[in-house]
Amino acid sequence: MNLKMTALAMYSLRLIPFLALTINSSTPVFAGVDDYPTSIAGCRNRSNPRGPIITADLKDAKQDTLIDPWGEFNRECTSMAAWRLQSRNGFKMPFSAYAIDWKVNAQALHIYTIDNTPALGSIAWWASGHVAWVEAINGTQVTIEEYNHDPKRRGTYSERTIQSKLVTNFIHFKDIGQSNTEPLYRLSNDSIGQHFYTIDANERAVLLNSGSWRDEGIACHVQTSSANGWVPFTRWRNTSTQGHLYTCDPAEINALQGDPWDWVRETDMGYVCLPTSTQPSGTVDIFRFCCDSSGDHFYTENVSEIGGVLGNGNGSNGTYRGEGPSAHVWP
Repeated sequence: MNLKMTALAMYSLRLIPFLALTINSSTPVFAGVDDYPTSIAGCRNRSNPRGPIITADLKDAKQDTLIDPWGEFNRECTSMAAWRLQSRNGFKMPFSAYAIDWKVNAQALHIYTIDNTPALGSIAWWASGHVAWVEAINGTQVTIEEYNHDPKRRGTYSERTIQSKLVTNFIHFKDIGQSNTEPLYRLSNDSIGQHFYTIDANERAVLLNSGSWRDEGIACHVQTSSANGWVPFTRWRNTSTQGHLYTCDPAEINALQGDPWDWVRETDMGYVCLPTSTQPSGTVDIFRFCCDSSGDHFYTENVSEIGGVLGNGNGSNGTYRGEGPSAHVWP
């Protein structure tokens, strides 16, 4: 951002850039987007299950022609669920089985809870023979991600929100965080080069209906309460550029409050953990990047996006300079 030499600007200059990247907003990878692996080691050809272990494209190969690293057939609901558990929850499946047998196999191990209460990162299981990964919870509804649910589009990704009572059971292998979480939505506006974040589904809908903003899914999850040391994730608007800054840092908040002519505190967006605090188990860091030429602040917890390192690192010419971890959040 082209900051004036305010207290905030002096504070920002002390931040040590650790990374620069060019954001390709058309291909974000996070919850709500199909990131089922196109290249992953530990696979085998189903036609030769005792053959060599290979690196394979599970997503684009014909359905059921590959055995994935978890012993499931590619592009099946079980393969997607196992992938989500490992990539999001940090959990490797202790067995491979048809979806209809996941419950009985989990029960046989006597260490996993199986109930009718959804949790972020739990597995939705149907007695009819289907599994899905729980992406978000909103009251009596759950949003799930899955493969091979639509009979008209076999072996493909889908995301849907349903009543949790429609799920036979929820299997808790290694849940992510707590149930009192809500999604932080990310949107982008290419014409002004800005990203926008909100927990308000109505605000998100208004922006999307305007035709100027593009949906980029869920950036992360934040808590709905301040229990156990979680602090507000504040949103500030610059009165000159109309760009936004999101922070939980007390020093940065004080600097923003000391510059009321340039910055207005719009709202709080749930609760997060300070990046300098002890990291709660299951949380991840969300990193902040700044593009000085557009004034955009970009936040991501996704390693695939962070890894897109390009540019000269000074925040100009469309590149983003890293400003370090902004908070501990739920993925």
